[in-house]
Amino acid sequence: MVVLSSFIHPDSPVHLEQRNIRAVLDKKNIGEGTLFISERTLCWKDDDIGFCLTYPHISLHAISNDPAVHQSQCIYVMIDAHVKIPGINYEDVPEINSESDDESDADISELLLIPHDPATVHNIYEALKQCQELNPDPEDVDDDDDDIYEDADENMDSNEDAFGGGGDNDMENIVNQIRSNTMDINYDYSNGDHISEDIFEDAD
Repeated sequence: MVVLSSFIHPDSPVHLEQRNIRAVLDKKNIGEGTLFISERTLCWKDDDIGFCLTYPHISLHAISNDPAVHQSQCIYVMIDAHVKIPGINYEDVPEINSESDDESDADISELLLIPHDPATVHNIYEALKQCQELNPDPEDVDDDDDDIYEDADENMDSNEDAFGGGGDNDMENIVNQIRSNTMDINYDYSNGDHISEDIFEDAD
């Protein structure tokens, strides 16, 4: 069980502020209030209560047209833990779709954001999408970094396969390619190294 933090006005830029948004948490009708979608948090409050949710805890958000979820179009938000809002006596909160209460002890919570004006649903969704993209999952970022290093290792391995393990092996490969007329070489004598003239004679 996780308790959502109480409402605090966002301290990061607010992308959308929308009044008359009904909040339903795990089929419990919390009330109608104002939604704030900022770059760091999703917050909601009415006259008495409110909450703030950080984006790493949002597993999924989508526009729902499913009448089994709600009779009107709304925003569906899946939270990665079972949560409660501080200051609410859940015994006195009416349920929506109460015939299906099997998820009350689940490891997730479902939040519905239901605007009084359905035309605002897409605006809410786009603001959520933009702000969540600003807060990527740290595990996803680590995975991307691992992929970069893996690619680098693969490139190094492929280079070693192409040119040998270095030193004498590299020189032997170069000589063999010259002899087979498969490689052009422009060697710089200024470094003091010397290639036997026999090599060029054999290549000719």
